[in-house]
Amino acid sequence: MRGTGFASIVWRRHNLFSRYLLTEVLNGSVSESLKAESFGYPHRGGPPLRELNPQTRFSFGWHFEIIAAKLAALFEGRIRRPIINLPPRHLKSHLASVTFPAWCLGRNPSAQLLCVSYAQELADKLSRDCRRIVASDWYRQLFPTRLSPQRQAVPEFETTAQGCRIATSVGGVLTGRGADIIIIDDPLKPEEALSEAHRQGANEWFDHTLYSRLNDKQRGAIVLIMHRLHEDDLVGHVLAQEDWEIVRLPAIAEEDETIVVDNLLGQRCFERRRGEALHPAREPLPMLACTRRPR
Repeated sequence: MRGTGFASIVWRRHNLFSRYLLTEVLNGSVSESLKAESFGYPHRGGPPLRELNPQTRFSFGWHFEIIAAKLAALFEGRIRRPIINLPPRHLKSHLASVTFPAWCLGRNPSAQLLCVSYAQELADKLSRDCRRIVASDWYRQLFPTRLSPQRQAVPEFETTAQGCRIATSVGGVLTGRGADIIIIDDPLKPEEALSEAHRQGANEWFDHTLYSRLNDKQRGAIVLIMHRLHEDDLVGHVLAQEDWEIVRLPAIAEEDETIVVDNLLGQRCFERRRGEALHPAREPLPMLACTRRPR
């Protein structure tokens, strides 16, 4: 589908979290009312967002569909090293660190996922959010996955099928731990990116600790989703070592863009013209201009 701009994509009214990440598991055993609830409330964000932020009004953005398509491709083994760059406050953590792990465990209750954030407090918060989704009634109606009562700690929870979601921060100890998928979500705080010592520490921890934690070195996957902060940040570091598939989604398009993805709706083509905002419904150009203005 080709539009005159991202804001014109007609599918914006559909909730991506439910429509894309949960659609394929809906079957005859799921009631029509649940299907309607999954798809019918774009202004509220569908079950995952309503579960965590019941009072927050949801505003769909075209970039959600692109991120979801890349994450689904990673789960299916079609890509192994995606990088997704986008600015803060665009739901990247909700998609990558909360909804995606819950969906993976729904699809494969034995999956082992390792989720990394810049601080353990944030990593624990995202883990609690993901666990809350997996324990919710609507999730249990969609998936057979069940939480193990023996291990429900904040940094790590397990399923009854020995799957797990492990939460850690950059610099964390991972001895004896492994994962099928590693999700790195903003490994540096903005102020840390200005410090050569912090950048080097994050890069060396990735090289010497995190990278070796894949259960299967040939088929295991790593996704790095973050706001670019410095040319020598983790994105710059990994690109110097091997090929990664990059999706860049700046707050304001620096040039005309065309992004093509494959998802359950078929091949989808998105266009954005130079100077257009990434999510104008939430952050229109005048607002972005104010945040960029020197103070």
